[in-house]
Amino acid sequence: MPKPANKPELKLRTGSQTRNIYHADEYVTKLEDLSTRLDAYTIIRKSDSQVGGLMRVIKLPIREVEWEIKEGKEEIRQFIEDNIKSDLHGSWDDFIRLALTMLDFGFCVFEKVFMYDAGAGKYKWKKFVYLPQPTIKEIVGEKNGGLKKIVQYAATDTELGEQPWETIDIISDYLLVFTNEREGDWYGTSLFRNIYGNAQIKDVLMKIDAIKHDRFGVGIPWMRLKPGYKKEDIALAEGTMKRMRAHEYSYMLIPPGAEDPQLLMMSGTDGTAVLESIRYHDEQMSKSLLAQFLDLGTSQSGNRALGESFINLFLMSLNAITKQIEETFNQYAIKQIVDINFGPQKEYPKLAAGQITLNKIMDLAESLEKLTNAKWLKPMAKDQNQIRNELGLESLDDEELEKIEQQRQQIPPTPPQGTQPPGQPQPGQPTPPQATASEGYLKPGDKYFRELVGIEKQIDFMEYAEQLETMKNEFIRKLKKVRDKQIRSLVYDIVDDNKPVGKVRARYSDLYEKAIQEYQERAFNMGVATVQKEKKAQLSGRGYLEKNIKLYAFDQIPSDIFDMMEVNSAIGAEVISNRTKAHITDLFITYKNQGLSNKAIKANIFSDTIGTGEKVISAEYLRVVAMWAMAREEAAKRDEDVQGGFYSAVMDGQTCSVCMDADISYNAGTQDNPFQLEELPGAPNPECEGGVNRCRCIHVYQYFRETGI
Repeated sequence: MPKPANKPELKLRTGSQTRNIYHADEYVTKLEDLSTRLDAYTIIRKSDSQVGGLMRVIKLPIREVEWEIKEGKEEIRQFIEDNIKSDLHGSWDDFIRLALTMLDFGFCVFEKVFMYDAGAGKYKWKKFVYLPQPTIKEIVGEKNGGLKKIVQYAATDTELGEQPWETIDIISDYLLVFTNEREGDWYGTSLFRNIYGNAQIKDVLMKIDAIKHDRFGVGIPWMRLKPGYKKEDIALAEGTMKRMRAHEYSYMLIPPGAEDPQLLMMSGTDGTAVLESIRYHDEQMSKSLLAQFLDLGTSQSGNRALGESFINLFLMSLNAITKQIEETFNQYAIKQIVDINFGPQKEYPKLAAGQITLNKIMDLAESLEKLTNAKWLKPMAKDQNQIRNELGLESLDDEELEKIEQQRQQIPPTPPQGTQPPGQPQPGQPTPPQATASEGYLKPGDKYFRELVGIEKQIDFMEYAEQLETMKNEFIRKLKKVRDKQIRSLVYDIVDDNKPVGKVRARYSDLYEKAIQEYQERAFNMGVATVQKEKKAQLSGRGYLEKNIKLYAFDQIPSDIFDMMEVNSAIGAEVISNRTKAHITDLFITYKNQGLSNKAIKANIFSDTIGTGEKVISAEYLRVVAMWAMAREEAAKRDEDVQGGFYSAVMDGQTCSVCMDADISYNAGTQDNPFQLEELPGAPNPECEGGVNRCRCIHVYQYFRETGI
């Protein structure tokens, strides 16, 4: 096959991996010349532990990002992806690691080396050769600001005494130059430029601190001789002081009449506050490198609890760096290789990095701990991979998950003969009716599955069910309106604007989030009110004056519960948005495959979806109901008059066998004295066959007061 015209020359590498330009706007003499500037930055990056740690904090998250090739024609996209994954010499991680040296020096240069694949009839990248910054003599730009060439010091094979290098030119066609904060020229700006002064001062301060400890750290031994001392006493005292040291054979002869020897510690040696100054310059350097949150708690700028805003700013900076790498690679590498092999394209494939986000690991751990300890949640084996993904850990395979599930569901020991395990009817008790998984609260007119017993008779469960049902209907109506707006927006983007589905954003998610948060807060306050009402009914029935009944009330929703509400709201909004987008996308593809016009597709989608969505919205209402039950639990725990409680499943329209067993063992008719709250199964029950979010079981509380009638 003849060699295609206008293709890059298949040559060996021109550049070398061994070793001045005037920088017009630089006012520090040492940083004007390129070679001395690079030497100065090398010293900072290799000798300062604070800088080394900060640079790792910046670079490691970027190296952990998933990179992929997106967009463009499938054939071309696959060609680029295969070239990078299979044909390129060296690892991609190593390429990114070296590209990030632009942060240290302001720029980073690679030489593109091509190869010709005769079988495919295409040119490919063979490797991207890193040209160390100290080997760059000059980066020459075009008058229009483009890159013309670099001049490099290249190593040569020489005899002893001859010049060990020569200068070579590499033109821009074979170069890939990453530049940090480029301002005119191609040298960019090093992250170390803004901290150069701090680093220089810190270096001096560390030397001063070392000298201070060397000169004054151990003190000066001294001894005072009393009047009447003799010449030999002076000689003995001098010898004693010179030999003064601590070890296992040390001893001391003190001249007659002399005071005990002492160490003179130099006063005022702390006056320079060297360590405080060093700490200050460390803080300034980390602030400059957008990692101030590392100093929170160790400086006067705040504590770690206030660091989230700094972290967000830091993450924005990291994402900006990945975007810079994307744009450079797309413009100067991908476009060139595509034009060579496929000709100019309307849309080119693009290198794209995943978003660097903050996995709130501690928030996740704390939430899981609270929910599990409160018996609201019992993690299943299938939850393992979800949590491991959040933590960035490798997923478990099906066999490992099965082992975990078997361990979780270990069969309990057989109870002694003549007894029944907890939750099963004891001898003489009626067998409960057959039940199915819980399907929801009682509806008006429904009957309880059993008779109310004990303190349950003072509670109007049906009223609670009606209140929650009313709020559910309001919730659905409100979120349906938001969903209709979201559907119209999605249809416009996908059908009218013909955007790729991957680029379509589901708008109005914030309105979902706001509504879910609002109804969670309402449900919480309703839950607290039901507990207050039950307490008044119980104590009033025993002759207590209502004015003497102290009702526990929250000044505001506890911060940990409020945080949980916010998380619930964000997750709920995302779930509804994602499901709505997926549904609209499926409908679009279906109608498109039927050959319908865009106008007909829009009409059909609107007909199928506007005013619907009750199922997905109802599922998110379960988060609201959970706050109602949690409020009852939290209010009871804080009420000093709560004597204990019972378990009740009567609010369930259809009660599952697990909840039925708990109801039989712990309901208000089982014993006179209430159970301790920590003895009761969780309510909602984490073992519920319908899932904890669908469980309608609650705790009912018994109150006791000795005085106040």
